Amino acid sequence: MHRGDGDTESSETGPEEQVTLDLRHRPRRVLPDREHDRAVGRGPDFFQQGVLAMAVADFDSADQFENAGINYGVTGPPTPPGVEPFFDVYGDNTAVFVSSDQPEEAKEFVAFLATEGQRIAYETEGSIPIDNTLAEAVDWANGIPGREDILEVLSNARPPIFIPNKWDTFGPFFDAWGYTLDGEKTPQEALDDAAAAIQENLDRAWENWDEQKA
Repeated sequence: MHRGDGDTESSETGPEEQVTLDLRHRPRRVLPDREHDRAVGRGPDFFQQGVLAMAVADFDSADQFENAGINYGVTGPPTPPGVEPFFDVYGDNTAVFVSSDQPEEAKEFVAFLATEGQRIAYETEGSIPIDNTLAEAVDWANGIPGREDILEVLSNARPPIFIPNKWDTFGPFFDAWGYTLDGEKTPQEALDDAAAAIQENLDRAWENWDEQKA
Protein backbone atom coordinates (compact mmCIF):
# COMPACT_ATOMS: atom_id res chain seq x y z
CA MET A 1 0.00 0.00 0.00
CA HIS A 2 1.23 3.51 -0.75
CA ARG A 3 0.12 7.02 0.15
CA GLY A 4 -2.00 8.76 -2.43
CA ASP A 5 0.05 11.96 -2.26
CA GLY A 6 3.22 10.25 -3.51
CA ASP A 7 4.42 9.12 -6.91
CA THR A 8 3.68 5.60 -8.05
CA GLU A 9 5.91 3.44 -10.21
CA SER A 10 5.11 1.35 -13.26
CA SER A 11 4.13 -2.25 -12.60
CA GLU A 12 6.28 -3.35 -15.52
CA THR A 13 9.39 -3.96 -13.45
CA GLY A 14 11.48 -6.94 -12.47
CA PRO A 15 12.19 -8.00 -8.87
CA GLU A 16 15.50 -6.14 -8.68
CA GLU A 17 13.77 -2.92 -9.76
CA GLN A 18 11.05 -3.58 -7.19
CA VAL A 19 13.63 -3.61 -4.40
CA THR A 20 15.14 -0.37 -5.66
CA LEU A 21 11.79 1.37 -6.08
CA ASP A 22 10.49 0.35 -2.69
CA LEU A 23 13.62 1.70 -1.03
CA ARG A 24 13.22 4.94 -2.97
CA HIS A 25 9.77 5.40 -1.42
CA ARG A 26 11.23 5.34 2.10
CA PRO A 27 12.00 8.83 3.43
CA ARG A 28 15.74 8.87 4.13
CA ARG A 29 15.37 10.72 7.41
CA VAL A 30 13.11 8.04 8.86
CA LEU A 31 14.52 4.93 7.19
CA PRO A 32 13.81 2.04 9.59
CA ASP A 33 16.75 -0.20 10.37
CA ARG A 34 16.86 -3.91 9.67
CA GLU A 35 15.24 -4.81 12.98
CA HIS A 36 12.30 -2.54 12.26
CA ASP A 37 11.70 -4.28 8.95
CA ARG A 38 11.67 -7.61 10.76
CA ALA A 39 9.07 -6.46 13.25
CA VAL A 40 6.12 -8.58 12.21
CA GLY A 41 2.91 -6.63 11.72
CA ARG A 42 4.46 -3.20 12.33
CA GLY A 43 4.44 -2.07 8.71
CA PRO A 44 0.81 -0.82 8.73
CA ASP A 45 1.43 1.06 12.00
CA PHE A 46 4.55 2.78 10.64
CA PHE A 47 2.60 3.62 7.48
CA GLN A 48 -0.25 5.14 9.50
CA GLN A 49 2.24 7.20 11.54
CA GLY A 50 3.84 8.59 8.38
CA VAL A 51 7.15 6.83 9.03
CA LEU A 52 6.78 4.81 5.81
CA ALA A 53 5.54 6.01 2.44
CA MET A 54 4.88 2.41 1.39
CA ALA A 55 4.19 -0.73 3.40
CA VAL A 56 3.22 -4.37 2.98
CA ALA A 57 -0.13 -4.87 4.69
CA ASP A 58 -3.13 -7.15 4.55
CA PHE A 59 -6.39 -5.96 3.09
CA ASP A 60 -8.05 -5.70 6.49
CA SER A 61 -5.71 -2.75 7.13
CA ALA A 62 -7.97 -0.68 4.89
CA ASP A 63 -10.16 0.22 7.88
CA GLN A 64 -7.11 1.31 9.87
CA PHE A 65 -5.93 3.69 7.15
CA GLU A 66 -9.38 5.04 6.41
CA ASN A 67 -10.05 5.76 10.07
CA ALA A 68 -6.75 7.69 10.12
CA GLY A 69 -7.89 9.76 7.14
CA ILE A 70 -5.13 8.47 4.85
CA ASN A 71 -5.59 8.67 1.09
CA TYR A 72 -3.96 5.34 0.24
CA GLY A 73 -3.52 3.21 -2.84
CA VAL A 74 -2.87 -0.50 -3.27
CA THR A 75 -0.91 -2.47 -5.83
CA GLY A 76 0.30 -6.03 -6.25
CA PRO A 77 3.80 -7.31 -7.01
CA PRO A 78 5.25 -5.76 -10.19
CA THR A 79 5.56 -8.04 -13.19
CA PRO A 80 7.91 -7.78 -16.18
CA PRO A 81 6.50 -6.97 -19.62
CA GLY A 82 4.79 -9.98 -21.16
CA VAL A 83 4.06 -11.64 -17.79
CA GLU A 84 0.44 -11.83 -16.69
CA PRO A 85 -0.04 -9.97 -13.38
CA PHE A 86 -0.53 -12.29 -10.45
CA PHE A 87 -1.19 -12.15 -6.73
CA ASP A 88 -0.59 -15.01 -4.31
CA VAL A 89 -3.48 -15.88 -2.02
CA TYR A 90 -3.90 -18.44 0.71
CA GLY A 91 -7.01 -20.12 2.01
CA ASP A 92 -8.59 -20.13 5.42
CA ASN A 93 -7.07 -22.58 7.88
CA THR A 94 -10.07 -24.86 7.59
CA ALA A 95 -10.06 -28.16 5.75
CA VAL A 96 -11.49 -31.65 5.77
CA PHE A 97 -9.19 -34.38 7.02
CA VAL A 98 -9.12 -37.59 5.03
CA SER A 99 -9.55 -39.51 8.29
CA SER A 100 -12.61 -37.51 9.38
CA ASP A 101 -15.41 -39.59 10.93
CA GLN A 102 -17.97 -37.30 9.30
CA PRO A 103 -16.47 -36.17 5.99
CA GLU A 104 -19.74 -35.14 4.35
CA GLU A 105 -20.77 -32.92 7.25
CA ALA A 106 -17.26 -31.43 7.30
CA LYS A 107 -17.46 -30.65 3.58
CA GLU A 108 -20.83 -28.96 4.10
CA PHE A 109 -19.29 -26.78 6.82
CA VAL A 110 -16.38 -25.73 4.59
CA ALA A 111 -18.85 -24.99 1.78
CA PHE A 112 -20.85 -22.84 4.19
CA LEU A 113 -17.76 -20.85 5.17
CA ALA A 114 -16.99 -20.20 1.51
CA THR A 115 -20.52 -19.00 0.67
CA GLU A 116 -23.04 -17.82 3.24
CA GLY A 117 -20.37 -17.70 5.95
CA GLN A 118 -18.38 -15.03 4.14
CA ARG A 119 -21.51 -12.91 3.74
CA ILE A 120 -22.11 -13.15 7.49
CA ALA A 121 -18.45 -12.25 8.15
CA TYR A 122 -18.87 -9.13 6.02
CA GLU A 123 -22.16 -8.12 7.65
CA THR A 124 -20.91 -8.61 11.22
CA GLU A 125 -17.21 -7.70 11.00
CA GLY A 126 -16.87 -5.84 7.70
CA SER A 127 -14.36 -8.43 6.51
CA ILE A 128 -13.53 -8.47 2.83
CA PRO A 129 -15.39 -11.38 1.16
CA ILE A 130 -13.16 -14.11 -0.22
CA ASP A 131 -15.22 -14.06 -3.43
CA ASN A 132 -14.91 -10.92 -5.58
CA THR A 133 -18.42 -11.51 -6.91
CA LEU A 134 -19.84 -11.16 -3.40
CA ALA A 135 -17.56 -8.19 -2.67
CA GLU A 136 -19.06 -6.39 -5.66
CA ALA A 137 -22.60 -7.47 -4.77
CA VAL A 138 -22.37 -5.98 -1.26
CA ASP A 139 -20.41 -2.94 -2.55
CA TRP A 140 -17.47 -3.63 -0.23
CA ALA A 141 -15.40 -0.93 -2.00
CA ASN A 142 -18.11 1.68 -1.41
CA GLY A 143 -16.49 4.02 -3.93
CA ILE A 144 -13.23 4.24 -1.94
CA PRO A 145 -10.30 4.26 -4.43
CA GLY A 146 -8.02 2.20 -2.16
CA ARG A 147 -10.64 -0.52 -1.82
CA GLU A 148 -11.25 -0.49 -5.56
CA ASP A 149 -7.51 -1.04 -5.96
CA ILE A 150 -7.75 -4.03 -3.63
CA LEU A 151 -10.45 -5.69 -5.71
CA GLU A 152 -8.40 -5.05 -8.85
CA VAL A 153 -5.37 -6.73 -7.25
CA LEU A 154 -7.51 -9.67 -6.16
CA SER A 155 -8.79 -10.14 -9.70
CA ASN A 156 -5.29 -11.44 -10.48
CA ALA A 157 -5.26 -13.89 -7.57
CA ARG A 158 -3.94 -17.40 -8.14
CA PRO A 159 -3.45 -20.32 -5.76
CA PRO A 160 0.15 -20.51 -4.53
CA ILE A 161 2.49 -23.28 -5.61
CA PHE A 162 2.97 -25.83 -2.85
CA ILE A 163 6.47 -25.67 -1.37
CA PRO A 164 7.49 -27.91 1.54
CA ASN A 165 8.65 -25.90 4.53
CA LYS A 166 7.85 -22.77 2.53
CA TRP A 167 9.07 -19.96 4.76
CA ASP A 168 12.40 -21.55 5.66
CA THR A 169 12.90 -22.39 1.99
CA PHE A 170 12.11 -18.84 0.91
CA GLY A 171 14.03 -17.22 3.77
CA PRO A 172 16.99 -15.95 1.69
CA PHE A 173 14.62 -13.59 -0.13
CA PHE A 174 14.00 -11.70 3.09
CA ASP A 175 17.71 -11.70 3.82
CA ALA A 176 18.16 -10.00 0.43
CA TRP A 177 16.09 -7.07 1.66
CA GLY A 178 18.31 -6.81 4.73
CA TYR A 179 21.51 -6.81 2.69
CA THR A 180 20.06 -4.13 0.43
CA LEU A 181 18.88 -1.98 3.33
CA ASP A 182 22.30 -2.21 4.97
CA GLY A 183 24.03 -1.31 1.73
CA GLU A 184 26.05 -4.53 1.75
CA LYS A 185 24.79 -5.57 -1.69
CA THR A 186 23.02 -4.03 -4.66
CA PRO A 187 19.45 -5.27 -5.24
CA GLN A 188 20.63 -7.37 -8.19
CA GLU A 189 23.49 -8.94 -6.23
CA ALA A 190 21.24 -9.66 -3.26
CA LEU A 191 18.55 -11.29 -5.38
CA ASP A 192 21.03 -13.33 -7.43
CA ASP A 193 22.52 -14.74 -4.22
CA ALA A 194 19.05 -15.31 -2.78
CA ALA A 195 17.90 -17.21 -5.88
CA ALA A 196 20.80 -19.66 -5.61
CA ALA A 197 20.22 -20.16 -1.88
CA ILE A 198 16.47 -20.63 -2.35
CA GLN A 199 17.08 -23.27 -5.03
CA GLU A 200 19.42 -25.14 -2.67
CA ASN A 201 16.83 -24.95 0.12
CA LEU A 202 14.08 -26.09 -2.24
CA ASP A 203 16.05 -29.14 -3.40
CA ARG A 204 16.68 -30.08 0.22
CA ALA A 205 13.04 -29.50 1.20
CA TRP A 206 11.77 -31.81 -1.54
CA GLU A 207 14.31 -34.47 -0.61
CA ASN A 208 13.07 -34.35 2.98
CA TRP A 209 9.47 -34.42 1.79
CA ASP A 210 10.04 -37.48 -0.41
CA GLU A 211 11.81 -39.27 2.44
CA GLN A 212 8.91 -38.63 4.79
CA LYS A 213 6.35 -39.78 2.20
CA ALA A 214 8.29 -42.96 1.35
